[in-house]
Amino acid sequence: MVKNDAIHRAGFDIVEPIMTAMTGYHLTREQMMHLQRVFRSIMHGFISQEEAGCFRQFPVDVEESYRMAVQGFILLLESAEKEAQA
Repeated sequence: MVKNDAIHRAGFDIVEPIMTAMTGYHLTREQMMHLQRVFRSIMHGFISQEEAGCFRQFPVDVEESYRMAVQGFILLLESAEKEAQA
């Protein structure tokens, strides 16, 4: 449980735009909560590994890898939307 109000507000400031962006998909609130966690985890993991130099050993474009990660998440959103509508 977050006890620091500033940290709690910052968390809300991060989550709310993601939740807003997902409103274009017909998802349940529960799906949106799970998916915003997945999205934040993808972004955090990608940024952490890039900053740690973990992507330097392979001669491929990091931006293309990032694009693929985002595209994969969009496919997940579309799949979740179909599941919610079923």
